[in-house]
Amino acid sequence: MRIDPHFQLARLARVHETYHRTGMFLMFIIHASYGGKEMGIFDKLFGPSEVEKLKEKKDVEGLIRKLETGKPKEQTSAAYALGDIGDERATDPLIRILERIETDGDICVAAVQALGKIGNERAIEALVRCLSDSVRGRTSPIGVMEFPVALAAAHALSSIGERAIDPVIEALGSELGRMRVYARRTLEMIGKPAVEPLTRALTSENERIREEAKGILRDMKVGPTTPSPAITPKKKHCIKCGAEVSVEAKYCPKCGSAQ
Repeated sequence: MRIDPHFQLARLARVHETYHRTGMFLMFIIHASYGGKEMGIFDKLFGPSEVEKLKEKKDVEGLIRKLETGKPKEQTSAAYALGDIGDERATDPLIRILERIETDGDICVAAVQALGKIGNERAIEALVRCLSDSVRGRTSPIGVMEFPVALAAAHALSSIGERAIDPVIEALGSELGRMRVYARRTLEMIGKPAVEPLTRALTSENERIREEAKGILRDMKVGPTTPSPAITPKKKHCIKCGAEVSVEAKYCPKCGSAQ
């Protein structure tokens, strides 16, 4: 007996729709059972990951070990967790991860964001160096660069704010054009607090810093202040002799006539 191919396709479509609806229903049940918390599918099915357990216990040393020796996804999660905890002991391990050329872009972005949350002096120095890293970064599932390390560093430095301004201004003098671009972007994101330091930078001995500072202030619509023109007192002339006298004068200084 010959089966109509259209009938077969219709049957397959119904089966596919049934599986889809069943899957969506199960996802809803799982999501509801966790109170709507954002968790990975494996976490929902099998419980929190080891990194999450370490984060919950605030086990900085354990997270550092995961950062240094874990699988890529564990390293990324560990970096984010260390940033959330904010313990300064994580500063150097995070910097070392960034200094490894072979480090995955997702891990680098996580490490940069963690350093931005820690925000100490060593973290700022490392983040300024990262302003030149436009090669690595977070990529989309199809491999397109979505968030370069340099941009992540700019956001991290801008979140630190005023303490990061002077080191970023120094980066405006870099020979690397890409570093200057992201340093400029950082200062624009910091905004008003950067105006006074940038104004001082207009007298820098470094020509690049002077020119970049001038450009940023111009883009921020902040220009050099110009003094108000001096007000010249108005004059009038004597009604009798024609001599020039001030408006307020009641008598002419030349002929003495009342005005």
